[in-house]
Amino acid sequence: LIDGAHSSSMDVSVIGGAGHVGLPMGLVSVRAGHTTRLIDTDIDKLNQVTAGTIPFKEKGADAILQMGLEKGLIQTSPDISEIANSDVVIVTVGTPIDEHNNPDMENLFSIVDGMKPHLNEETLFVLRSTVYPGTTTIIRDELERSGLTAEEDFLISYAPERIVQHNAIEGMINLPQIIGAFDDASYEVSLDFFESIIESNCYRLLPTEAEMGKLFT
Repeated sequence: LIDGAHSSSMDVSVIGGAGHVGLPMGLVSVRAGHTTRLIDTDIDKLNQVTAGTIPFKEKGADAILQMGLEKGLIQTSPDISEIANSDVVIVTVGTPIDEHNNPDMENLFSIVDGMKPHLNEETLFVLRSTVYPGTTTIIRDELERSGLTAEEDFLISYAPERIVQHNAIEGMINLPQIIGAFDDASYEVSLDFFESIIESNCYRLLPTEAEMGKLFT
């Protein structure tokens, strides 16, 4: 699983980067040779990662982590402002179910709010969390209400994972990736990134179609 280096390096930030989805996502990015920043509020898990320990069972993770640390490709931080210089920002935070079986989106929307001052015209914002259909549209519209303009001030796509826990890395590398994008620019940058980290095909959908696809799987 280690040999996946790509010729063109990017600066990547993964928000929720110490979790069961975020950390494998970060390691797959590192495997491709991208400088990868793991951003998470769980300081204990971040410290474990910087010490060379995976906080949970994940096939193939240890070797990639060691390689990434040796090459200086892995950074960790609890501070969301660290995304400021990133080419790609991937949000992987969970959306747990409330007492009415509805997804609790409060944490996700709070993170998006914290990202606003640090986005720029070269930033691709990739939403990877499990969300209800229409969420990517809501987030794009909220960013635009704050004075940012899609395509001019940020790019956005919805590109869900479809993995089995504890075997996430292999799934991310080998499964086809669906990319939900509103515009060509967001899709092309998303495609460039995902083609650098996976060994399968990418397929373009609209964001709501991709959100539905995630729910079906």
